Amino acid sequence: MDARQKKEIKTTFDLVKIIESAVPAIYRRGRLHFATRTFQALRIAVNDELGVLQKGLESGFGLLKKNGRML
Repeated sequence: MDARQKKEIKTTFDLVKIIESAVPAIYRRGRLHFATRTFQALRIAVNDELGVLQKGLESGFGLLKKNGRML
């Protein structure tokens, strides 16, 4: 059942509990916290980080001189 239908997600701890119930046990014993990548993905989506990166690269390439390098 959809967790949001059972109870409203109000805090990050609520979301962590949902993630914990969705991932295999082996992920809960890893070096990284099992919810880290989920929160990273949410941050990337909310901040449109991939779109900003694409626009930045396109703008940067437009400013380069012939045979210029972007680092």
